[in-house]
Amino acid sequence: MDKKIKRNVAASSTKAGKSQKNETSVGGGGSTNLFSHFSSAYVDESAPSSKLSSSSSSALTRRSIAAPSNSALPNEFQIVFKKMSKKDGITKYKAICEMRELVASNEVEILKGTLASWCYNFNKIIRYDTDKRNREMAFQVLTDINKKVTKEMGPHLKTIFSNWWRSMNEAFSKETAKNARLSYEASFPNQKQKKVFRACYDVLLEDTFDDLTITEISLREELPHCSDSQIQEIHERLVAGSLSSLARTIDFLQEIEADNREPLVAKMLEVLEEQEFLDPKKRDHSFLSFLGSKYRNRTKTAAMDCLNSLIMNTPEGYFDSSVTTYGPVVLQSLGERDRILQITLWDKILIAFT
Repeated sequence: MDKKIKRNVAASSTKAGKSQKNETSVGGGGSTNLFSHFSSAYVDESAPSSKLSSSSSSALTRRSIAAPSNSALPNEFQIVFKKMSKKDGITKYKAICEMRELVASNEVEILKGTLASWCYNFNKIIRYDTDKRNREMAFQVLTDINKKVTKEMGPHLKTIFSNWWRSMNEAFSKETAKNARLSYEASFPNQKQKKVFRACYDVLLEDTFDDLTITEISLREELPHCSDSQIQEIHERLVAGSLSSLARTIDFLQEIEADNREPLVAKMLEVLEEQEFLDPKKRDHSFLSFLGSKYRNRTKTAAMDCLNSLIMNTPEGYFDSSVTTYGPVVLQSLGERDRILQITLWDKILIAFT
């Protein structure tokens, strides 16, 4: 996004309402275009910048942080967390079920001391476990914990929020996506959901774009015990999930009150520019690359969902110069036989382009 585009973003706010495309919320929850109503104060070139790379709490650091010590925990929790670290999926599933029983039978004061270890294991399960039953059950345990230790969970939310948010759109397991959404709704009332979203927003953007750059090679180094097919599945789930997460984030911004929305949109525009996500000249980890032939259909479908959210929520004319670049790549998918991909293509993208 060059300086001319940034100026056009501010200028286009006066054109809001001229296009039906720009008047309709993708999420169905509002009637405003969140980018076209964006105050020029937040796209001023002199405004202070906060680069993702300068964050002291990067996604990489959160993923690679050492496991918390369990030595001070009650013996039954030490055993459960040790079982959760095992490679065997059945052993891990039993451990997650046992954790749910422990949550139900123990007092809040005891559970408070287990939260760091639980969040660490929760992230590992949601990110890397290829057994969908474990991911599904992990969200049921999370719901039970949040109901019992609501306030005490607050300091740990940022460490798990990105994996939680991404899972709400998981294409590999509808039950996991359902459990993730139900867990979020059960844990926070409607207005609290927006407050938690705003509190974790910067971390969410960091993690999303970090996962979009992840490679199978780096995953093999991180997960040497996994087979090639497992690495491929994990990689596709993280990349496709991150694209869906970005689309959901853009759509959810529509539901935020105007006063709180503008700085969030400012951050989104800043990150898109910083990551060169929409730059057609960038070959790897750019939006255009995820529509390419080297990615599987789940990733392409998620990329199209993301493109639809961007088109429907950016000012009129914002994407005009990119249609000739994105159009041919999108149209290549017309020959794909994947049903979900074709539904997304015909019901969203082709309509958005017209």
